[in-house]
Amino acid sequence: MNQENLTLRQKKILHFMKNTRGFVTSGELARHFDVSSKTARNDIAGINRALSGTGISVYSENSKGFMMTEDSRKRLSLIGRASGAFLTKEDRCRFLSIRLCLADKPINLYDLEEEMYVSHTTLEHDIAELRQRFTERPPYIKLLQSGDYIHFAYDEKKIRFILNYLFSRDWDYDARGNAYYSYSYFTEEEMNLIMECDDCVSGHSEICENVEKGLAGTGGFAQYIAVKGKKIELGGIYKIPKDVSYEAASLGEPLTSVYACLENINAGYPDTMVIIGAGPIGCFMATLSKIRGVKEVIMIDINENRLKMARDFGVDHIIDSSRENPAEAVLKLTNGKGADKVISATPSNATQTQSIDMVRKEGLVVFFGGVPKGSMTELDCNKIHYNNIWIKGHFGASYIQSKRAFELAISHQFPAEKFITRILPLDRINEGIQLTRTGEAIKVVLHPWD
Repeated sequence: MNQENLTLRQKKILHFMKNTRGFVTSGELARHFDVSSKTARNDIAGINRALSGTGISVYSENSKGFMMTEDSRKRLSLIGRASGAFLTKEDRCRFLSIRLCLADKPINLYDLEEEMYVSHTTLEHDIAELRQRFTERPPYIKLLQSGDYIHFAYDEKKIRFILNYLFSRDWDYDARGNAYYSYSYFTEEEMNLIMECDDCVSGHSEICENVEKGLAGTGGFAQYIAVKGKKIELGGIYKIPKDVSYEAASLGEPLTSVYACLENINAGYPDTMVIIGAGPIGCFMATLSKIRGVKEVIMIDINENRLKMARDFGVDHIIDSSRENPAEAVLKLTNGKGADKVISATPSNATQTQSIDMVRKEGLVVFFGGVPKGSMTELDCNKIHYNNIWIKGHFGASYIQSKRAFELAISHQFPAEKFITRILPLDRINEGIQLTRTGEAIKVVLHPWD
């Protein structure tokens, strides 16, 4: 069966016909798949062309509609078994668990039926079994379903829990990268990621003590950089697609920590968020906050040029802290309550101190920017204590967060062109640094060979 010649809707219709007894009219198909009757008839004709020579077909009868014969159903099932279909419920549940853990976006249920050659009813039973195993019991991960799509709620620690659980039950130690029943679910790179140290297993590879695994490294502002083979082996290098510019791809690195920070603090609707620092990182945070659904973003800085530019990145309110008290301004904008989350994204002890006065009771303060080594920040500990304020330090990103940040940076959803305000040759690096320092540019990209 040449599945590549079938569209996704045709695959859906094929499975619908396989699991429906009796005739189905083109009108019924049209209503079920939200298409016209003519489109439904054309899809049936396309299915029959793609399945020509397999003995499988959907036949029609005047005034009755379409139907798949019992023989066609059996042949379709036999093709599934011959191509490696799952024979036991345990096999199916293991496959579903791994498939959902490794998926970077929701999976279509009809695609799963196609991969596993099972009925919709069987798949629903298997999904219910997964909920019993992993949602109602540790690690209590949410299994979300919206229409025809399903996915695990993204929680790296819980996903690693499931993967390690599966490995401990049925791991073939002689088949690294090919763990389950000859199906290549895990590459060696993914296995290294999962089975290394406690920090990596817990979902915090950014604090792994193995220096070879660090995503960051020395080098930059040069034509070449030396990269050890171990870093490549462990997935520290990402391939740039042909239709993506080097300039856009270069934003993947600075975006990484911002992506991880907002994910770790679960930024989203209906948060009101304060970002202190309107530089490139602050503007990244504003844009990603809006993508994640944050209701209002308040940006604070002392640089008028940067604050004006910040308006272009989804900022709802700007506060010039050189002209007014930033904490009082935030309280005024939030009806005296304070913001839900405050991120200090500057290398300043003073902004860390001020952030405590801007957050609401039971709110969250994030120290994102590193301050001068050896310096101390003065904090009102009574206010922190009695207002139940949470303080979190943030640095770096895990492997999975880094990969997703890179994918976002090169996607059409991310406005890379708005961030890259200047492109200069490498020998004009000092000019580029000055442009960002004064706030005349957000991100300056240097071309090493110009």
